[in-house]
Amino acid sequence: MRNRRYLIIGLAVLLLSGVIMALAPILAPFVSGKRRQSVSAWISAPGQAAAIGSIKNHADRLSSLSPMWYVINEQGRLKRDWIGDPKVAKAAIDRGIQLIPTISNRFDPTATAAMLTDPGLKRRFIDDTAGLIKKNGYNGIDLDFENMRAEDRDRFTRFVGELKSRLAPLGALLTLDLHAKTSEPGGWQGPISHDYAGLARHADQLRVMAYDEHYAGGPPGPIASLKWVRRVLRFAKSKVPPAKLVLGIPLYGYDWGESTPTKSVTFRQGVNEAGLHNATVKWDKTAAAPWFTYDLDGKRHTVWFENARSAAAKLDIPEAKNIRGFSFFRLGIEDPAVWQELDKRIYATY
Repeated sequence: MRNRRYLIIGLAVLLLSGVIMALAPILAPFVSGKRRQSVSAWISAPGQAAAIGSIKNHADRLSSLSPMWYVINEQGRLKRDWIGDPKVAKAAIDRGIQLIPTISNRFDPTATAAMLTDPGLKRRFIDDTAGLIKKNGYNGIDLDFENMRAEDRDRFTRFVGELKSRLAPLGALLTLDLHAKTSEPGGWQGPISHDYAGLARHADQLRVMAYDEHYAGGPPGPIASLKWVRRVLRFAKSKVPPAKLVLGIPLYGYDWGESTPTKSVTFRQGVNEAGLHNATVKWDKTAAAPWFTYDLDGKRHTVWFENARSAAAKLDIPEAKNIRGFSFFRLGIEDPAVWQELDKRIYATY
């Protein structure tokens, strides 16, 4: 009788241990006090080699990658934009990272409208996209349709619904890159063309590009000040289920010159530029971003850029606690310390 009791107790302990091990990945974020959210990144043509380095060094932190390989041409057709290094796809696949390439409209509202308003072109685009996924074994597709006409808002929403219906049987994800805005319908035609609530009914993920608050064609300022990012995310959460919402975080900056074209800078370029001109990098507490000024040929330059500290500030905002995850633009140009900040905040320790 005693042996039977011990046997039953032993079996119960083994069963309980199995249940705990099975639930550990689910319970860990709550037990550890950390979040477990997705981390994705875009890859563009410049700096592709650097992106491969980031993939190899930080694969365990990445959920998906979106190399910007495809575009809509002037006739509204899908085509390859630039030849991607096969090492990108191999590095992602070998490490279990989802590969969700981006199709861009190159900020061309006319080409996009040509596809959206022509039933034949639209059908062909959807067919070509599905074929692309099947042929290459992609996990899905990412649409980066920016600067569209305001009057194409409803057409774009219907198109996304049709595309998702075609991709669903393939088990393919559909993610969208959306202009940042803080109210409906939006301040200019690009944001107006993105109906957050309507698009959320169809797409799997909506990546809100919370950057370019100050852009190359405007006056100097933070790329994504903290107060502005919080407003953008609060509005997005009022329209999009948090489980579908991804916050786009910048890793770049701009160098504004008084009489020269504004140029984009990476984290390393920003730091090197400050050192070259003996400029002091300052921290704007309100914006939660670094910046500095320098003089060249008698002209004042103002540089705002992003580093690990500014990225961490965005990860820490209350509005981001329960969203799907984060997407960085773009991989390979980041402050290396960004990964340490992610480790502190995103990843559960099992």
